[in-house]
Amino acid sequence: MNASDYVGFWPRVAAWCVDKVLFALILAALVASLKLPQGSLPDLLRQALAADAPPLFALLQEQRPLLEQALLRWLLPLIAIVGFLRWKRATPGKMLIGAEVVDAASGSAMGLAQATLRSLACTLSLLSCGLGYAWVLLDPRKQAWHDKIARTVVVRRCKR
Repeated sequence: MNASDYVGFWPRVAAWCVDKVLFALILAALVASLKLPQGSLPDLLRQALAADAPPLFALLQEQRPLLEQALLRWLLPLIAIVGFLRWKRATPGKMLIGAEVVDAASGSAMGLAQATLRSLACTLSLLSCGLGYAWVLLDPRKQAWHDKIARTVVVRRCKR
């Protein structure tokens, strides 16, 4: 791959924004369709976490709001992102800008473990006050920290 194949900072920011808006709309529709208050779990899980359940479930009951937030705001988007990276090599935002995420060494599709690692490592790029994302501006292969950790690159989509 040559330098012109790599996707730079601003197109990636645009793709990230598209993904965040899309996932927020899907999450809002999911919560509305289940007729749940924001951040609630379905009744089955609520029953499993009832106060008369074993001690572990009682502890989980106390932490239910945190678990609900983790499920709806972190786990479901993580699963969706990993799924898109495996299925299409790109999130919807990256597809919109004509980009795909591939293995840095081979240029081929990522495996499940690599896609999951990249998605989890995005947290590190974000928690560093965005420095991990901004690294794209300095790196010759335009890799963010999560790309380096997972050994991936974001490139212009090839016509197949």
